[in-house]
Amino acid sequence: MLNTFRTILKPDAQVLLDVYSLRHSNRERGGGLREPIASMAFGLRVNTTAFPEYLQITKRKVVLDKYTIIEANRTRTIYNWLQYFSPEALEEEFAESGLVVERLFADVAGSRFDPEAKEFAVVAMKHGEQKGTRVRSCI
Repeated sequence: MLNTFRTILKPDAQVLLDVYSLRHSNRERGGGLREPIASMAFGLRVNTTAFPEYLQITKRKVVLDKYTIIEANRTRTIYNWLQYFSPEALEEEFAESGLVVERLFADVAGSRFDPEAKEFAVVAMKHGEQKGTRVRSCI
């Protein structure tokens, strides 16, 4: 995905992404989701149960959230892969794709970066076209 961004970005263009922080990977897991939580998460009807299962791959900071959704007329499974980043790891991953992290924010609305938050937003551009300050000065 990052290589694609590098390819399609025009000079002086930037990409804005939101990502989960390492703080988010420590969230509490377990238990079944019952209506209305399941309906909010998956747009399900009343009397629906969602049973989550989790597989965590710690080296890459990846988690698989697997939900078995049981409805009156069908049962289905939803797989949700999540990856978590520190600002430094994200900067390295962007650099490997020829992108430079320009700024970090708490969210895509541009709120001030919070290193304790469970999510953050990153602005990046092609290497050699940076406009602003490197990520380390934004933390």
